[in-house]
Amino acid sequence: MRKSIIKQDPGYDPDAWKYSVYLDGKRIEYVFTADEELRFVSVFDPDVAGSFMKGKPGEPIMKVLEGKVEIREE
Repeated sequence: MRKSIIKQDPGYDPDAWKYSVYLDGKRIEYVFTADEELRFVSVFDPDVAGSFMKGKPGEPIMKVLEGKVEIREE
């Protein structure tokens, strides 16, 4: 299963907020795309002050995490 909050993503789901994402058994926050088959989670990566916008103006900082991904409706 793949879920994403990005409209251009093949896994886009307007109800993606209803799902929780776990990576290697640990719940992950700030997820914008998660894919169980490809085993990755893309997340917003806040700086120490909690800001997501340290990259280009208007562009959030993101990173990709890899491992066993579980997407659960909660």
